[in-house]
Amino acid sequence: MFNYFLRNPICQELGRKFKIAFSSSEKDSAYTFIHDLGFIPKIKIANGLEKRGFKVVLGGGLGAQPFLAHPVFDFLDEDQVIPFTEACLRIFDRFGERAKRHKARLKYLINDLGIEEFLTLVSLERKALKNQSVQIDRDDFESTPVPPEPAIQRETISDQLKYVQWLKTNIFEQKQKGYYAVQIKLTTGDIKSETARSLADLADQYAAKDIRITVNQGMLIKYIWGHALIPLFNGLNKLGLAEPGFNSTFDITACPGTDTCNLGIASSMGLAQELERMLAEDYDELVYNNDIKIKISGCMNACGHHTLLTLAFMACH
Repeated sequence: MFNYFLRNPICQELGRKFKIAFSSSEKDSAYTFIHDLGFIPKIKIANGLEKRGFKVVLGGGLGAQPFLAHPVFDFLDEDQVIPFTEACLRIFDRFGERAKRHKARLKYLINDLGIEEFLTLVSLERKALKNQSVQIDRDDFESTPVPPEPAIQRETISDQLKYVQWLKTNIFEQKQKGYYAVQIKLTTGDIKSETARSLADLADQYAAKDIRITVNQGMLIKYIWGHALIPLFNGLNKLGLAEPGFNSTFDITACPGTDTCNLGIASSMGLAQELERMLAEDYDELVYNNDIKIKISGCMNACGHHTLLTLAFMACH
């Protein structure tokens, strides 16, 4: 998708942004339902053969007027993903708003036309496309190199209670047998340059050379051998990066707010820091709670995803 549409003339003059999300499972960790186009992978067996495709949702978005994406295909063959996307982009380019910037999103066009009419236009547009089918080369990607087993000296755990909590909340076993991924909780998503360099050194020593940013403002490092978890924890703990409660009630997402944003009217990050401090001091049992999530936006535009979770704060005046 990226290679096909980057610098492609058909989407260089859009009225505004167009967001596409791919999730890896029905868990939908990429939040496809709030994107212009979202894809959730599916496999079905037909005549004894495996077919790969995607559930497709269309026209979602947050902001001052949030819209839930419309489900449009329960299963779209993988070779039809790019043609369908191209047709959607062409229709958005042709009929989307150009004068009023705040209305120049796909969700408003679909709201005005109706989802049935929009899909009718897309279906007609697909007939005129040069590429009626685009085969996906499943090997055309750079996989993360699996690191060699590190030489590890036996270490004692620097903080036993925190280590137990960290194992329960920040670690999961990968589908690749014998390896673990570590999720790093970052308050307000901040990390200093010096700390980031030290984290890179730890990843280089104990994990794959591939650090990912998570949707909740955290980080993830992967391909860690089980016997490397203790020295990795000790290293992270020295950097202040071993706080337990990843993606729990303790893990609050906040937009920059008045720290940097011209639209912000409240200190989202300050509120997040204070709430996390209060929760740790008075409600430490919530470190294991994954049902109550807190998100904060410093204005109505929902950059902190406040419309998605159980307990939300949105600044207003």
